[in-house]
Amino acid sequence: METITVMQWQMPVFINCFSLAVLFIVLMNNRQEHLETKSQRYFFFQHLVLSNIALLVFDGLTWIFVGSPVPSHRLFHVLASIMFYIMAPMPSFFFIGFVDVVLNIPSEKRRQAHVVVYHPGCHQFYHSIAQSIHELVFSH
Repeated sequence: METITVMQWQMPVFINCFSLAVLFIVLMNNRQEHLETKSQRYFFFQHLVLSNIALLVFDGLTWIFVGSPVPSHRLFHVLASIMFYIMAPMPSFFFIGFVDVVLNIPSEKRRQAHVVVYHPGCHQFYHSIAQSIHELVFSH
C-alpha cells in the first residue's frame, strides 16, 4: 500500500477551495433570483457571502505562505494575516444587518444596537492596522 503525504498547508487550502466553490454557487444563485429588485436584504446577504469569500482567500494565503523560507513570502504572509484580521468581523456585521432587515427592526432601534455591535469590530480594525506599524501581535 502506498503512503500519501500531504503538506501542512494542503488540507486547509483544499477545504477553503471547496468552501469557495459552495459560496460562489450561493452567490450566483442569489444574484439570479434578485436580478430586477435589489433590496436591503439582498445587499446584506451578498456582502455576507462576499466577506466570507474574502476571509477564505486570506486564510488560504496565510496557510500557503506560512513557514516559507523565501523572504517575499514572509511579507505576503504578514499582509494576508493583517487583511484576515481586518476582515474577520465583517461577516458578523453583515449578518446582523441581514437579520435586522429580515425581522423588520425599526431603524431607530437598529442605530442604537449597532453602536454597541460595531465598537469591537472597529477596535479590531484599528489594532490590525496598528499591528502592521508597531508589531503588536506578531513580528515581521
